[in-house]
Amino acid sequence: HEYSVQGCALSECNGCYSYSTASCHGAPVYQNGQGWTLHRDRPPVESTVGTESVVSEFGWLISKGGKPFYAVKTEDMVAPSEGWECFLGPHPAPSSVTHTSWETHFLECCGGLKDAGNADMAQAKYEHAREQYSVAIEKMDGFDEMFGSSDKLRQLYCVLHANRAEALLRLCRWQDARNDCERVLEHE
Repeated sequence: HEYSVQGCALSECNGCYSYSTASCHGAPVYQNGQGWTLHRDRPPVESTVGTESVVSEFGWLISKGGKPFYAVKTEDMVAPSEGWECFLGPHPAPSSVTHTSWETHFLECCGGLKDAGNADMAQAKYEHAREQYSVAIEKMDGFDEMFGSSDKLRQLYCVLHANRAEALLRLCRWQDARNDCERVLEHE
């Protein structure tokens, strides 16, 4: 799951941004090899900074060292491709920010872990299966907002918990299995 940033005045800001496993305001955080971060945040509106009533709006930022260089206002959970503006960075702002689907990313990454766990279950390797399911669940934790717009992700998240519950039952860890079953019911 990646983004590509192009057309930015700062050449080190351009290039490929990969998913970092972190999240911010319900959306994934991406980083490039130069230490730049692409993330969703809620920065203050510049004209209200220093006033008694600072207003904040959701948007996507490209930042480095905690400083926002480029930004675009949006409520979207996916970074928009156009409309980027300069914050602390020189002109021009990025002209293009393109992405692959976060749904595709989670389905491939966590779906592969589910499949590996299923193979372990078939070989009675219950502890290893539990670990595979747990890693997948940890990758998806914190992205609950996205499940509302993706039936496939919600279903995968529920299957991972149900499968882990089965592994936990086989390991005689009753309460942990029950907890996973309750998580499934919360998301069904």
